[in-house]
Amino acid sequence: MKLTWQKALVVFGSGLIYLFIAYYLNREEWYYLFPSIAALFGGYLYLAYSRQDSLFQPNHKLFNDYPILWMAIAFRFIFIFSLPELSDDFYRFIWDGLLSVNEINPFLQKPTEVLQMTFAMERGFTSDFLNRLNSPEYYTVYPAFSQYLFMISAYIGDGNILGSVVILRIIIFAAEVGTIVLLSKLLYLINISRKAVLIYALNPLIIIELVGNVHVEAIMIFFLVAAFYQLQKGNWIYSAILMSLAICTKLIPLMLLPLLLPTIGLKKSVKYYSVVLGGCLVLFYPFLSEATVLHIGNSVGLYFQNFEFNASLYFILREVGFWITSYNQIGIIGPILSIISLGLILWISFKKLGGSFKIIFVKAILVLSIYFAFATVVHPWYLSTLIVFAVFLKGNRFALIWSALVYLSYFTYRDSNYHELVGLTLLSYLPVYYFFYRDVILDKKLKARSNKQALKMKQKQQLVDFG
Repeated sequence: MKLTWQKALVVFGSGLIYLFIAYYLNREEWYYLFPSIAALFGGYLYLAYSRQDSLFQPNHKLFNDYPILWMAIAFRFIFIFSLPELSDDFYRFIWDGLLSVNEINPFLQKPTEVLQMTFAMERGFTSDFLNRLNSPEYYTVYPAFSQYLFMISAYIGDGNILGSVVILRIIIFAAEVGTIVLLSKLLYLINISRKAVLIYALNPLIIIELVGNVHVEAIMIFFLVAAFYQLQKGNWIYSAILMSLAICTKLIPLMLLPLLLPTIGLKKSVKYYSVVLGGCLVLFYPFLSEATVLHIGNSVGLYFQNFEFNASLYFILREVGFWITSYNQIGIIGPILSIISLGLILWISFKKLGGSFKIIFVKAILVLSIYFAFATVVHPWYLSTLIVFAVFLKGNRFALIWSALVYLSYFTYRDSNYHELVGLTLLSYLPVYYFFYRDVILDKKLKARSNKQALKMKQKQQLVDFG
């Protein structure tokens, strides 16, 4: 892929916008944020979908074939030394890590309880730090492997917030580079042009929310892609171990496990799930206790019954509930939507038995879409898992549109009241549902990518290597 002067201009402009977002933009400044996001997505579509050659040969270097990927890496590096402004989750990450450094199980103490301990102040748990946390009255919901990463960042940072952020961001940055490389290998392995990796590598949501806002979804995605790569190569034990690491980073991959059973069969699935369970138990072992299990379950349950943000179907039902009863029915609506979502996820998972390996990716994006459609909370970075599966599929317009329009949710942070405009939220979902209907239901375009020319080049190369 040649870097023409037009592409170079788009790259340069995008780099300036990322620099502005990283070091000069506050999330209250929505009047700057929205035009910046719009410009970035315009550049993204131009760079990722412009006509380009696909050199589909294993002896070619990925970054030589697609030098634009160096720019994708550079965009991520811009954020390395900045303090996140669009999300404050990193304060909870460092708090949890500081607990582990002080040999306190982060699953057993709420932040508000820690502050009451006699040694709290001298070990860095101050009221100022507590006030920066969101949901300080809840137990942590971040699984074991994430806790190890938080501990490393807190230990090396040694009380310096920016220092801890930089350490965690370097780990996330490395995971993102690994994901890009592994995605290209997996694409080659299943006979899809490697240029599809640009859909993930250049997506502004991925760059801003994962490296920029320091969300561990990046590490979860790396393990998830690595797990599918090893599974496709036939190394199911390695795949299961990597899947357990993904689950112990974020719990989202749990809902993808049923997808494997119809594809790889019952006998192998039982072995696979056993290794995954064993890996999770090993990773959780230092934190494991009856109270840990109860607290995680309690926090997850409260998440579905107490929190609401950027929802779609839930907001509609909530307004109906207000109209009928005059008060918020989230405690009833949230769990009901979760049950319906689970039923649909299982139905999608087992709808078609057997089939090619690629069917997993089709089902995965449907499962995740259903989950987010019925969720009471959809933060922008949650959609990163949608984007990674969109790489493998045609008919993915709804996912890419969703990754752009989800930034309208930041309008909620325009002031300290955090008042969400439900009308704006529902309006932002209309294009998403429209293109979901067109891509998935009406036109039935959601299917695995294929590249006959690329496959012929691969077969030709294999014949040359054999000869």
